[in-house]
Amino acid sequence: MATRAETNVPITRVTHVTIAVSDMERSVAFYRKVLGWKQIDDTQVDLTALAPVVGPNATCRALVGRVANFGVELICGSFIPNVRPTRGLGISIVAVEVPDAQAAYERLVAMGLTPLNQPGLVHGVKMFQIEDPDGQRVEFCEYARGDCPWDRPAQ
Repeated sequence: MATRAETNVPITRVTHVTIAVSDMERSVAFYRKVLGWKQIDDTQVDLTALAPVVGPNATCRALVGRVANFGVELICGSFIPNVRPTRGLGISIVAVEVPDAQAAYERLVAMGLTPLNQPGLVHGVKMFQIEDPDGQRVEFCEYARGDCPWDRPAQ
């Protein structure tokens, strides 16, 4: 019987999440304003190798950036539908940690945004969500001191 270590692909670390957007400038403004996204690079993507997947004449612009210490890439391409998708499978939520969920909620409301819910406790985590202009959910989480599950050792 194979052990777990023998069946996994070796991973050094998770580097980033890529979020498809329908309007690059609108999304950049949102992610800068709400999450403090900082741009690292702006690339016209050569999709030659991906032509079988995205189509023969597809175009794509990718803005590589960072929110705190995590990579967040925004992509806008001719192969991405320019309509808001229905909720479904895929990336469900991009979650960020905040020191005070209520203060974050009030700040976002003051910025003119409408959160999807009030900060509430879920499994001991005070959290609430907003949506970006294309419907991607962003969750703001306030963990009890020293109790972020992603800081615990993996089993």
